[in-house]
Amino acid sequence: MNGKKGSFEINIPSIPKSKMPGNGKKSGGDDKGLFSCKVWIWNVWEFCKEDSNRVVFSLKVGLAVLLVSLLILCQAPYKVFGTNIIWSILTVAIMFEYTVGATFNRGFNRALGSLLAGILAIGVAQLALGTGRVAEPFIIGISIFLIGTATSFMKLWPSLVPYEYGFRVILFTYCLIIVSGYRMGNPIKTSMDRLYSIAIGGIVAVLVNVLILPIWAGEQLHKELVASFNAVADSLEGTATSFMKLWPSLVPYEYGFRVILFTYCLIIVSGYRMGNPIKTSMDRLYSIAIGGIVAVLVNVLILPIWAGEQLHKELVASFNAVADSLEECVRKYLEDDGLDHPEFSKTVMDEFPDEPAYRKCRSTLNSSAKLESLANSAKWEPPHGRFRHFFYPWSEYVKVGAVLRYCAYEVMALHGVLHSEIQAPYNLRITFQKEIQDATTQAAELVRSLGKDVSNMKRTLKTSLLKGVHSSTERLQRAIDMHSYLLTSNYEPPDSSKPLPKLSHALSSTLYDLSNQLAELDKTDLDQTPNLTNQNPHPPQTESFHEMMRKQSRRQHSWPSREVDAFEEEGGFGPDITIPRMKALESTAALSLATFTSLLIEFVARLDHLVEAVDELSRMAKFEYDVL
Repeated sequence: MNGKKGSFEINIPSIPKSKMPGNGKKSGGDDKGLFSCKVWIWNVWEFCKEDSNRVVFSLKVGLAVLLVSLLILCQAPYKVFGTNIIWSILTVAIMFEYTVGATFNRGFNRALGSLLAGILAIGVAQLALGTGRVAEPFIIGISIFLIGTATSFMKLWPSLVPYEYGFRVILFTYCLIIVSGYRMGNPIKTSMDRLYSIAIGGIVAVLVNVLILPIWAGEQLHKELVASFNAVADSLEGTATSFMKLWPSLVPYEYGFRVILFTYCLIIVSGYRMGNPIKTSMDRLYSIAIGGIVAVLVNVLILPIWAGEQLHKELVASFNAVADSLEECVRKYLEDDGLDHPEFSKTVMDEFPDEPAYRKCRSTLNSSAKLESLANSAKWEPPHGRFRHFFYPWSEYVKVGAVLRYCAYEVMALHGVLHSEIQAPYNLRITFQKEIQDATTQAAELVRSLGKDVSNMKRTLKTSLLKGVHSSTERLQRAIDMHSYLLTSNYEPPDSSKPLPKLSHALSSTLYDLSNQLAELDKTDLDQTPNLTNQNPHPPQTESFHEMMRKQSRRQHSWPSREVDAFEEEGGFGPDITIPRMKALESTAALSLATFTSLLIEFVARLDHLVEAVDELSRMAKFEYDVL
């Protein structure tokens, strides 16, 4: 948008199209492919050099699994522990994490979950045994249903999310103990065998991780903070599988590498003891297949919760949150009369309880990981509901969410100006009230319209809405350009014969009167200052009400905040210091309005990118045309 001299001109470069992998030309004809042996070895070497702890971690996992496997491979310990020692292998594979702290966290969840599951299993088993052989399987089945429902519900509770793994452990440990104990006829002995096997695996995992080249999470946090001030490295997890799952492109398949590790150990070790590894492998595989098929069928056929639907709803909610927060922020800025300004630190501590839209907008800024996770899950889902065609462009939802966050940053910046210590006078803010409100209303309407199109999966033309947004913003720019003298402390009053276009004459008169009163106050100070030398050098013990109000006014308008006595100790408020200082403070406060309006104009400029992103999504997702 082009403006006149003195106006705010916002120019945002167009978003470059990301280059798709594989589109570039290869440098030579002798290359045998991207994954040639030489290139792969070089990449592995660079990956290891970047963080040597990755190699250390991989070797430590292999050592821990080997140690617990020796309890089965060696005859003497096997006679003591029996086949239940296989649970220690499972515990090591699941519990061993990249850092010591993460291992302790997993270990706590594993230990507490197993203990609670064992206690519940023993109690229910004793109750079932007392009811007879007929009712026993029904009681056990009902208990499994109740435990599964309760643990799955509790791990979704916000305050219990960090212990999600513990609830998962309770579920599968309880089921394994209660079912195997029912078949073996001695649930107490079965529970104890499982628990000490888990304890052995947990102890081995902790000792190896702590005693052999420990990788401390605190050290990792310190290094990450010093290096980039970005995010703390995620807690990452025998030798080959543990190393491969640290590879950046393989991180989404981390669970698969963990399954490879403990499944291989269970099959190879139990097959060695039972003398028929092929049969053992087949037994394990079809057991896993049965469990997987049951889980998929129940999840898909009984009230399915689709990740695609969740992603769709999250994105639509983000549009509404940004629009609501923009309107709420501008409304409070224009309605604020300056009488009640709590300290910013207190409002931060209270998380702005009177601004619900702000909290929603802040959640939009933190939704990046959630949208990416939902998009990755949605790619695995078959066509369903409104998303009926294959290869649905879920990644475009993530791109639209990124552009929407790009706009939400400006809303948060507006919110920062709203709660800043430097505030433009209330009369100056409402001078541009009509123009600011028009631009805000038009922008919020466009954002909501885009969200409605995504929600209804319609493709509409936004030409008229875009023109309205740009027109209202240009009017705001012209208003600031024509009345830029209001943003400075030393300006000449405009000619009264030429009324201010598109601004209230009454408000301009109020500002003019206010400036005259300030000039008279400055003149009064100049007249009174010479007389101070002829008075008693000792100040009176009591202050007049007028003097108290003047000091209070200085406290309110001084920035940064300083006590009046501090100014007086530096030489007092002489005419050569007071007037320039007050005029500079007035100009600084007035520029707060310029900051607010420029951020609003920047927000409007970014809406062009948002419209393009939504249009690309509607085109690739094949939304229906709905001409306005």
